[in-house]
Amino acid sequence: MIALNLFVFSIALPLMATLWLARWPRKPLLPWLSTLLFAASFVAQSVITAPWSWFGVEWRYLLLLVFAIALVVSLRRENTPPIPPNTLFTVIKILLGIFFTVGAVMGLRGYIAPDDVIRLQSPLRNGWYIVGQGGSSVFVNYHNVHPGQRYALDIGKLTPFGTRARGLYPSELTKYAIFGDPISSPCDGVVIASRDAVPDLAPPDRTEKLPEGNYVELNCAGTQVFLAHMRRGSVRVGLGAQVRAGDLLGNVGNSGNTTEPHLHIHAERNHRGVGILIHQRWLVRNSVFTRSSEE
Repeated sequence: MIALNLFVFSIALPLMATLWLARWPRKPLLPWLSTLLFAASFVAQSVITAPWSWFGVEWRYLLLLVFAIALVVSLRRENTPPIPPNTLFTVIKILLGIFFTVGAVMGLRGYIAPDDVIRLQSPLRNGWYIVGQGGSSVFVNYHNVHPGQRYALDIGKLTPFGTRARGLYPSELTKYAIFGDPISSPCDGVVIASRDAVPDLAPPDRTEKLPEGNYVELNCAGTQVFLAHMRRGSVRVGLGAQVRAGDLLGNVGNSGNTTEPHLHIHAERNHRGVGILIHQRWLVRNSVFTRSSEE
């Protein structure tokens, strides 16, 4: 059901709005402008805020290409509109256009990094990775409502087909590209907490009472850095251990209050979230990076 809802709102409906635009001629002007606003805003919100790792990151750009083609077709069309111009219908399209424009703008706000940041090395160095949750807006990062985790990152890994898993929402953990990947320390620091006994559950099951699952918490020059949802039995460091950036901490799992395998990382200072720069980049939902990004 999750996959179906995402497909409908991320791809199917924006495509329908785009094809509707392609059928609409430039005259009369106001109905055409309202159709353009509706289609453009719907596509923009989808491109900015939809989690494209579910279907393949190339769909994001294909949707933009289809919209551009539809706009050209619409500008060249000279026949009558598909339905007679109607004031109420025009107003509805304008209101929907405003609604989706607000969503797109709020998503773009997530691209603005805070002033307070910590620069980290990538904890993942074994392929191409994609951010599922990230940024400074709840429209691209649901963690943003929690003061300590407001700039957290949930990171998955891309398969050769540009998706995070083999299948839309498989229950087999090994079908997720990131499952089992090694996690390296993103900074020099001291281990101040860790856990290694929470089981890895098949999606969508979760251990809600232990939300972070298996994890390592580091003190990196006064900033607490949390790496969570690690694989049971994989955590290599314990309380008081001194680590250097690049040291192995454990492996990605699916423990705790998580819907699927991924690495959760966030930083906080005095219980307030601190922004994270990886490869000197501010990462948001759908950002893609690899180890070579920092070399």
